[in-house]
Amino acid sequence: PTAINITMVLKEHMYGGDTIQIGFNFPGLWRAIDYAGTCTIEGPFVNFFTGVVFDSVNSVLSLTLVDTKHIPRKQPVSIRLPTECEFVYPSADLSFSKGQYLGANQTQTNLADYQSSRYGTANLTPLLFTYATVIGGLSSFSGDNCKNVTCTPSSTRVLPSLQDGNSMDLSWSGQIQVGGIGAACYNKIDVPFDTSSTFPSRRFCSMASTGSNDPDPYDAVSSNAENTYVTSNFGNSGDNGKPIGQNPGRGGKVAAFSPIVTVTSGTVLTDTSAACRGAVGAGASTENPCVLPAGEGWNEAVSLNYTWSSGNVSAISVGLQRTIYITPGNTFTIPFSATTNSEGQVSSVECTVTVVSTGSVQEGWACAWTESSGDGNLVLTAGTQVPPETALRIQTTAGSLSLTAASVLPPTELSFVNTGNNRMTYIFKNGAVSVSYVTADGDPVGSYTPSSTPITIAADDIINFRVYAYNGRFRSSAGTTGVQTRAIVKPDSPSYFSEVKQSSVGVELSYGATTAGESTNVTIRAKLPEDLVNGSYVTLTMPGFTSASISRDIETGHAQFSTAQWNANLSALVLKVAPDQTAVALTDYTIEIPTSAGILYPASGVAPSSVMALIASYTISWVSPFPLTSKPRKGFVVQTTTDRNWNTDIQTTVVEDKLNNGVSDKILLDYLQEDMTDNTTTLVVNDPTQVGPSLDWLIGNYVQISDEVMRVEAVSGGTLTVRRSRRSTRAVAHTQITGGGTCACSTAGNASGTADSGQSCACTAVYVSYGQATNPLVGSFNGFDRLIGTAGATPGAGADACRIGSIYWPLGCNLRGVAYTSGLRSHQGFLLQAGNRKSNWLSNCGSTGDVCTSVLCKCETPTLLPDMDMGRPVTSDDIVYLRSSGDPLQWSNIPLTDVALEINSATVQNIILTDGSAAAASYLRVDDELLYVHGAASRGVLAINLYQVTGNADAGDSCACSLTGNSTGGGSCACFPQEVMTGCTEGGTLGTGDTGGGTGFSATFTVANAGPSGYIDSITITDPGHSFISIPDISIATGGTGCTLATFQSFLATTSSNVVQTERGALGTTAATHSVSTSVSKITWPLRDSVNVPGTQYYFRMAAYNDAGLSNYLYFTHAITQVNPTILSTFGGDTIEITMEGGGGSPENTT
Repeated sequence: PTAINITMVLKEHMYGGDTIQIGFNFPGLWRAIDYAGTCTIEGPFVNFFTGVVFDSVNSVLSLTLVDTKHIPRKQPVSIRLPTECEFVYPSADLSFSKGQYLGANQTQTNLADYQSSRYGTANLTPLLFTYATVIGGLSSFSGDNCKNVTCTPSSTRVLPSLQDGNSMDLSWSGQIQVGGIGAACYNKIDVPFDTSSTFPSRRFCSMASTGSNDPDPYDAVSSNAENTYVTSNFGNSGDNGKPIGQNPGRGGKVAAFSPIVTVTSGTVLTDTSAACRGAVGAGASTENPCVLPAGEGWNEAVSLNYTWSSGNVSAISVGLQRTIYITPGNTFTIPFSATTNSEGQVSSVECTVTVVSTGSVQEGWACAWTESSGDGNLVLTAGTQVPPETALRIQTTAGSLSLTAASVLPPTELSFVNTGNNRMTYIFKNGAVSVSYVTADGDPVGSYTPSSTPITIAADDIINFRVYAYNGRFRSSAGTTGVQTRAIVKPDSPSYFSEVKQSSVGVELSYGATTAGESTNVTIRAKLPEDLVNGSYVTLTMPGFTSASISRDIETGHAQFSTAQWNANLSALVLKVAPDQTAVALTDYTIEIPTSAGILYPASGVAPSSVMALIASYTISWVSPFPLTSKPRKGFVVQTTTDRNWNTDIQTTVVEDKLNNGVSDKILLDYLQEDMTDNTTTLVVNDPTQVGPSLDWLIGNYVQISDEVMRVEAVSGGTLTVRRSRRSTRAVAHTQITGGGTCACSTAGNASGTADSGQSCACTAVYVSYGQATNPLVGSFNGFDRLIGTAGATPGAGADACRIGSIYWPLGCNLRGVAYTSGLRSHQGFLLQAGNRKSNWLSNCGSTGDVCTSVLCKCETPTLLPDMDMGRPVTSDDIVYLRSSGDPLQWSNIPLTDVALEINSATVQNIILTDGSAAAASYLRVDDELLYVHGAASRGVLAINLYQVTGNADAGDSCACSLTGNSTGGGSCACFPQEVMTGCTEGGTLGTGDTGGGTGFSATFTVANAGPSGYIDSITITDPGHSFISIPDISIATGGTGCTLATFQSFLATTSSNVVQTERGALGTTAATHSVSTSVSKITWPLRDSVNVPGTQYYFRMAAYNDAGLSNYLYFTHAITQVNPTILSTFGGDTIEITMEGGGGSPENTT
């Protein structure tokens, strides 16, 4: 017997009477059917379950939660079943008595051998991961299922049969096939020994006994000396129809050998991720049903960051997070199309795996680099068990790789293939092929045929699934799912945005000097309304203040706001939260800007004592139809961009909104054990570790007392360290007992005593709180209302509208004509700020019918990234960053080109780009320097050589000459002339004189072997010059004493027409040197000559999602739609009614 350790994380709350069912699959867990011992759960959840119920036939373990307990979702549950429970897992050192029940004295036959004799396999691997089912109790209010008793089947449809590459092993392997049933039992096989045919083709299913229906002499022992599986002269199958032969899944030769030995029916499905997933996600495949490759699970996404060295990627950082457990042996294959490593395949790439939240290192993981047909893969193999929702960072060691991409490297968000779960995933949707057959002993799938009627499913149908196995003679009993599934369609789109509001904070200002036009220090005092994480910005506009220049990286000496930027063009001071810091809400902060920053007091002599500062975060409020059972809602995806046409700079985040546990999704944790003031940071409940599981899982999650929500920062026993007033709630004092009088509370939360008149004694409950988008503070009914509009004459008869006149206000407004099927609408809100987790789930556009051109990409329908699952948004440890318009280096930019010639000086103004055609009159960003480009690109000198290339290179190569006359490229490549220059005694400079028509060129050179045999060994172009109309003549301008060129030798210039003249270090940035191939981007604000490029305004769109898909996008619109009256009287005093979309002054203003 073996002990079993079970760990799970519930995705929904579990209440008393609910039952967890854990299927151990085949070969499953074993225990004597007549087991009469005592099986007691061990561990912190010992008091949570009524007992252990085990179905030995189906290998299913059931645990029922006691009536007085509940388990919040996301709480890890750990259970240990000791050896006294006498569970047995097939293994080489365990015993089983054939034909008898298990028991302590049953040791006659080795279990693994018995398994091998029955199923052709041994050394079975214990189950490491499975999906558990929670069955709602009859009195439970959770679960969308029949609770095993209340549903009566109304119809049954059958999907096509499934086989893998081997009918006789115990795991899914090889190519998966749909609809290949073979023949029931063939009674004549003409070939003796076939190793070429593969399953499914003809099966041999006669019994190994006298009177076999296949007396073929070729199957006799004497004819099969090499085949140890042939043990009888009476047929060609083993016990219970088990096929025998060199290939247990064989079925004879094809018809070319014998007309009666033919390959049987069946379609080999194209079991590739792209074909199968496409049928579900992007509509790229018509296969229905389809299956994933054997052992492959649903893909998710990773985030990638690259470390560069000499133009190649030398290290990769991978962000990985799964919604289910990672178990040892899981592999994650990240594709790198058209990317190769300089050393080819590497079986062991050095890498480190850490948990992002704790920094703890995960041991035993392995990384490798594989290549095939010019494509590469980074393969990660798990070495530890990792709980769901745990963010991992996998970092390859610097220099372990040297990757070169033929085109571009994968984007920073990329889906991967995960394998190693030994499972098969079968996917179907409406319109799938169905089949029919007739079952009889000896003919389990007789008359098997695809049906002309496809499978149809209606929304709101409750569906159960069952699976049968069959062999050549029999069909098994059914394996049936424990819970039922409701058929749903994708949710309704959000109705409209009621408000988008940028966060702000009032700040107090004081000054050290108040003399007009002189430098002054500035003291800033503020109390923030929300937490601001690393990278967040607060922007203060200070009218009248100026400076001689823009100042960056002003040192403040403050822990959280350690640096500031001053933008004289905008009179804006920008405070930035420092790395690894968080500015905490409702904390008084004082920040000093020193006089050395050069900020000048207003010339008017008057300066504000307070201003309203803007925070780079946005509160978004919107309205949606109330979800239906056929159109449930799991949440919303929210996207923002600074590009009004949604081509670039898109950031995606996800907010949950399931509502299956109500708008305020909370569940009782315990009762408050000590009073709290409005600024207490410790919350005390009973220490659960004395009798149950710890509360450590609450770290990073939220608790709620009354209306106040708090974030748990640390846990010690029953003492929670909390951050107060989260989710826009207010910190107030909380007492252990309410009601006054003689009220008292026990530690268990039982109230006693006599309350004051009109009150009642109550103990203060502490809840675990789960944030959702729906705002219970808005609307008439806890986040909902009935103000859905009414039919009227405006704008048209019978249309839902916003009718003019105050008497119609209580009826609501419905500008877009939304169909509120339930008669209810719901109100949602979300704070979009730096620190929100990014999602790697959606691409930009691409679905059929969407508008997405090089100019406009305003999609109607969201599109999943390749291989994504519809109901499972993928988040990473990357976070959202929102820019401040006051910091030029935070302005939006779009990739433009690269540096073509090294910029080796901070003063040179002429620079060469790979493509300078679109750079005229714009700001460019190179590293952290901004450059302003004057005018259009012109011609300058890109390179200088002393030799000409001659000859032909090897195939696939090209001839080239170095500055010293060495040729490369193979073949007949040579350099002309063959002689070398002599006599150089010193280096010097080069110039163009008056040739070429341009100006500004300069270069330096060095010499080797100074003296009679001295020669130029390097030339550095320090300024390419500009405006050349022809190739200039290059000559020595200074130095170079004694340098004598060889016969026919000269300085040969290569020019480029991509030279731009720039103003270096623009907008307060620092001019610096930049290497070749450095990326150059274009700053599209403030000099926007087109509306089709990013600027400083943020745009928003969103969609609702569930397991069936995503709704259409809703785009934020700010518009006046109706005004009444349109003509005003001359004497004034008229009331004007204006109907707007997106113009709400508060979330409540959505009538």
